[in-house]
Amino acid sequence: MKNWWRPLGMLLLCLLGFVSLRLLRAEREQEPVPTQTDTRERFGVPVEAVRVRTTPVQRRLRLYGTVRGAEQSEIFIPTPNILERLHVEMGQDVRAGQLLATMRPLATSPLGYPYQPLKVKNDTLQADLERYQELYAKGALTEQQMDHARAQADAAEADFMAAKAAVKVSSPIAGTVTRIDFHAGEWVPSAQPLMQVARIDQLIVDFMAEPSDAALISARQLVNVTSSALPSLRFQGEVTERAMAAHPVLNQFRVRVLVENPERQLLPGFPVRADILLGSADPVLAVPARAMLQRDGKRGVWLVGPENRAYFKELGTGTSNDQLVAIDGDISQGDLVVSLGKEDISRDGQLLLVVDAD
Repeated sequence: MKNWWRPLGMLLLCLLGFVSLRLLRAEREQEPVPTQTDTRERFGVPVEAVRVRTTPVQRRLRLYGTVRGAEQSEIFIPTPNILERLHVEMGQDVRAGQLLATMRPLATSPLGYPYQPLKVKNDTLQADLERYQELYAKGALTEQQMDHARAQADAAEADFMAAKAAVKVSSPIAGTVTRIDFHAGEWVPSAQPLMQVARIDQLIVDFMAEPSDAALISARQLVNVTSSALPSLRFQGEVTERAMAAHPVLNQFRVRVLVENPERQLLPGFPVRADILLGSADPVLAVPARAMLQRDGKRGVWLVGPENRAYFKELGTGTSNDQLVAIDGDISQGDLVVSLGKEDISRDGQLLLVVDAD
């Protein structure tokens, strides 16, 4: 009976511990749990930041079109007729003015006279004109008589040339015969071309570019050209012209490219793809594309300022690609800008917790 108080003491200690634990738990439950906003105000918004750097910013623009000869002419006849003879073959080089084909001598001049009599009449009046000029030089003819002879000779020559154009078909340009649509004995309508002549050692292709792309394209810019018809080959091109106004319907700008084709592997009508590098190869101030944001109608970045405070900086932008944006404004190389976490920043002066910076 001497140690009866020991069990009682242990029981009292247990009761005291239980009551203390309950009181502590009740006190903790009364304390407010810190919110995310409270945490960010105390420790800062966690963000990743990178430094503004100087580097070339370029992007690849891809355009599609169809090539044609640098000079190209569809050869039509003025009057429907039967093709009597072809004087050239497919792929043959021709000079300007060279005879391409002869039509049946059925064509007539606008006055309705047949070809052969017009030729005789023209030859006769041209010979008469030479004789009248000799007489006029000797004073045997008046100026009025001389003017009348010239007028007759000119009219006869015009009639003959009109009829001749319908019978003797010549090339208006120097180039290569790239297409022949009719052959000897076939009826050739005046609304369809007899053949095509084109210069194919150089080709041209017109592309349509969006305004934002066209603004970065300039004359003499180099272009890489490929064709699905010749997938293993690459061709060198150069921008020769960029329209100064947009197409009224498409709101796009025409860009003309001259393509060198010395081996004549590309042919008129081939589909081509042009790759143009936009932007300067010279280093410029740049930030990651993911750092840019729109705020109150202004485009810019969150700048990490003194004491790790956020300040919005409005910037002008230039060429951009998937990774970088060229910038200009009140910002310098080496400044820290927020690249990740910018959506959680709500105001200027907000404390930042920079967890990663290059």
